[in-house]
Amino acid sequence: MPIKKDYAPNATVSIYLVKPGGDKELPRERFAYSDIEVRRPDRELKIEPRLANAIAKPGETVRGDVSVTSENKPVPDVDLLVFAVDDAVLTLGDWKLPAIGARFYPRNPFSIRTYEALHGYIDDLAKLSLTQKGFTIGDGGEEAVSNTKNVRKEFRTLAFWQGSLKTGTDGKVTFEFTAPDNLTTYRIVALGQTKANQFGGDATQTVKVSKPLLIDPALPRFLRDGDEVELRAVARENFTDNDEITVRCVTDANLKLLGVDSATQPGHRDAPTVFRFKAKVADVNLTPTKIRFEAVSKSNNKMTDAVEITLPVQSPTIVRKESVAGSFKGPQFDARGVMLEAWKHGRGQFSTTISTSPWLPEIMGLPVILQYPHGCFEQISTKLLGYSLLANLLEYLPDLQERDVEYRATLERGMKQYADSLLSDGMLPYWPGGDTGNGFVTCQALWSVNEAVNAGFEAPAELQEKLSGAVNKILKGQIPASRFEKCFALFVLTQSESHDDFRNESQELYLHRNEGTDEARALLAIGLHQQNIMAREQQQLLREIDTPIKERAFNPATFTSMTRAEAMRAFAFNVISPPSWTKQRKQQARERMAKLMDAAGSLSTQENLWLLLAFKSMLGTEVAPALSNTIQPPGALSKNSRSIAWLDHELESDLAIKGLNQGALTFLLQAEYSTNEVDTDRVDRGFRIERVVKNLTDPNRVGTSEAPFKLGDQLLITYRLNTRKLQNFVALEDALPAGLEVVNPNLALVAKFFQLPPADPQDRVLGLSYSEMRDRSALLYFDTVDPGSGTYSILARATAAGMFRWPATQVAPMYDSRFSGLSPSSLCVISVD
Repeated sequence: MPIKKDYAPNATVSIYLVKPGGDKELPRERFAYSDIEVRRPDRELKIEPRLANAIAKPGETVRGDVSVTSENKPVPDVDLLVFAVDDAVLTLGDWKLPAIGARFYPRNPFSIRTYEALHGYIDDLAKLSLTQKGFTIGDGGEEAVSNTKNVRKEFRTLAFWQGSLKTGTDGKVTFEFTAPDNLTTYRIVALGQTKANQFGGDATQTVKVSKPLLIDPALPRFLRDGDEVELRAVARENFTDNDEITVRCVTDANLKLLGVDSATQPGHRDAPTVFRFKAKVADVNLTPTKIRFEAVSKSNNKMTDAVEITLPVQSPTIVRKESVAGSFKGPQFDARGVMLEAWKHGRGQFSTTISTSPWLPEIMGLPVILQYPHGCFEQISTKLLGYSLLANLLEYLPDLQERDVEYRATLERGMKQYADSLLSDGMLPYWPGGDTGNGFVTCQALWSVNEAVNAGFEAPAELQEKLSGAVNKILKGQIPASRFEKCFALFVLTQSESHDDFRNESQELYLHRNEGTDEARALLAIGLHQQNIMAREQQQLLREIDTPIKERAFNPATFTSMTRAEAMRAFAFNVISPPSWTKQRKQQARERMAKLMDAAGSLSTQENLWLLLAFKSMLGTEVAPALSNTIQPPGALSKNSRSIAWLDHELESDLAIKGLNQGALTFLLQAEYSTNEVDTDRVDRGFRIERVVKNLTDPNRVGTSEAPFKLGDQLLITYRLNTRKLQNFVALEDALPAGLEVVNPNLALVAKFFQLPPADPQDRVLGLSYSEMRDRSALLYFDTVDPGSGTYSILARATAAGMFRWPATQVAPMYDSRFSGLSPSSLCVISVD
């Protein structure tokens, strides 16, 4: 059979053999086929980047060109993307350049599909996102080793990115970039396309950034106040067989050297020479500390190198976040006079907000929502709703301008996470990357996207459509869902003015209302009201929930609690306003909501969200007066001029404010602090948590001063949880010591060398639902923790020598503040020898 020329590359030509059935038999066919891959060399681009030199010094210009041909002929007007990225990063993830042509001409056996990549289009890429966070250093100024110039400070994972190159008539284009200060190898990646739908790519060329004499820091990623650390640097030279190298270590006042600041050692060609300097962190203010290493050759003082790194300094204990609020009469206010006693003996910062609004303490639940730390979709969607639905309350926040950029970036990132995690049926899981849809999360996500779009955000392509389809299926019973989830789906779908006709579904839910909870009935009543149907049924639903609220345990399927149920019921009454909802009852409900909101910091996202929605709906048109313009010292004024704040004051400093309004005012003090007691004991509040460390390299080295760990030791950190009752959505956070680094065996390169050992058969291993392994902490999440004892282990390795503070491990349910647990804090000692 001849192959036609107009087949697309990678097309599959199938040859079928058909055997029909006989005259006296039922129709029958049998198929056999064989694939013949069709190549189209005229659609393939051969892209060849070339470098003028394979080695460059930091700060030098790296020059190169890219040649593009097809069928051995130069190709003009090729659109090229060329970038240079640290090869170690690519190797860590076992990255390889994909088959470019196959991505644009995918196989289509027995079907036709259309692919679109617009959802991945990025209109504007921030430059900072392309650099390695935490390694851009400020200016210097300290005394330097003689003749040491050009201190290396600019460290980049991505050295070069140019997406608008175009080949000339000869099929070539040149590029150049400045070599960063990283002493590493960069891989040159080039991708190209033409208007004639030709594609190609190459990632074979590399450039090594190096110097004849170089000094590399070998430091932890951060430090904690009180840590004693060995500051290590590795010197290498390749300009002579033998030499003597002098290295000097310079630190700032926050990191005090405990011995000499310089040392001289013999060096040999291409051999590492390690220099060590001992230091101790002494900074209660936790200011980032700057460390500089300077190296010079004894035989040739022109051979020098210098590198400077800034390390963040963390608290040696768990950082507490607390607030205190109240009312007072102006025109003066003394912040220290209303502080909690524990703050006065702690270390940290506090912020003071004063407002003419009597509900200032209540609306501070909004920043609690917007800053909630966990990355599940319930909390991401709650953040979106808080920002878009409660914008008028945000105007009372004095530091909104500083926070707004961060809030918007967080919310836009959240919607992208929605799009990336959508399942085939349009449902969303609870955690990003999960494979089981969650009805409640899916409904709330649609609600949040709808409100975000109304507030001016742009949702990823097809996100609204897919989520809306899934929520419609939940309401219609086409996806298994509880009665509450169906009522929530109706509530969400009817929030939009252009909603469909849900009369039949509404009647069915009303007829089966006895199968639902008081929250389900409240949502159903609002859904009927939004559709302007079944007025008598709305009143009946409100009468049925107008009863004393019942005790209830947290339900992981609906995220219910007594506080949220009370807020939902109040919200329904205020939206529908039945005859029984008198002015007096509304005032009582508002006061009740305000009282509940006083504990915003200890409430869950669901409780804070619904309390704020209910409270906002009852505020009406009340307007607080503007603040005086004679206030001293000056502070940050809110957008509506009703609140003013003094941010980030040290706890030991006084703050006396004068010139305030003469009338009634409210204040809110918020503090982030740690206690002076560096060593903390275990705390059991319904949870008992133990942290057990086992040295897999040598069990005799246990991390104490008498038996320290050694650099490179592999450690198994086991967390043993014990609880008397079933707990849901439990978060465990371990603030790591600076000398340890969590190892992730899921990375291809890491898995070749590190592997978790088998669990102890006597232990009940907890089912991990989600994890985030950060530089300074390990966060583990468990959707279910059964009564009794359970364990979970992670792998770490010793990466820095010294004596490091290890704060307590903390565990707590994300939706129930009654329970929590702390392990004792400890020390982690690591030696070189």
